[in-house]
Amino acid sequence: MRLLLTLLIGLLCLSAQAAIYKKVLPDGTVIYSDQPESGGKEIELPEIQTIPPPKPNFTEPPSPSTDKTTEPAANYTSLAITSPGNDETIRANDGKVVVRISTEPPLQTQQGHKILVQMDGKTVGGPAAQQQYVLENVDRGTHTLQASIQDKGGDTLLQSASVTFHIKRHSILFKDFPFSPTDPAPPANPALPAPPPNTTLPANPALPGSPAFPTNRAPGG
Repeated sequence: MRLLLTLLIGLLCLSAQAAIYKKVLPDGTVIYSDQPESGGKEIELPEIQTIPPPKPNFTEPPSPSTDKTTEPAANYTSLAITSPGNDETIRANDGKVVVRISTEPPLQTQQGHKILVQMDGKTVGGPAAQQQYVLENVDRGTHTLQASIQDKGGDTLLQSASVTFHIKRHSILFKDFPFSPTDPAPPANPALPAPPPNTTLPANPALPGSPAFPTNRAPGG
């Protein structure tokens, strides 16, 4: 029986175009063949189902990163303008102002971070990897300063609080004066020293280099 089942399975695996014939002998033996025989009957076989193999799932490996020095972004906790101080008055005839900036932690220059300085809403310094800027020829009056940290893409990471300062410069109207307009003015009429006590001054003191004339002359004299 096991041999008969094996034979049947083998015949079922033949091509779907091949016909299978069954013949039963007088002793009850069943014979299967792909050739027609006398007394044999053709067996109708079900269609053989074919299952296509699954398509291979190819995933491209990630491209190697070109940046081999990637470092974690710095979490800045503080950015402040330390000079000039808030509401500070600066006397500078040349209008020079030194701006100093502090950061915590230190500025991450290896990541391309830079500092930008703005005065009255306009950029006057940077962006550059430095924490001190010298502003030249700043006009007299009141101004505001603000600094910001920018990454290498130009995005702002942190902004400082605004600082207000005042510039005082000498006016050009005083450029020919021998003294500073902030110095006290000289007295308009300087006082002369008083004469010693019990001193009689002459009525008509003679001037140096001129002859002396008598005060009382007789008529016709």
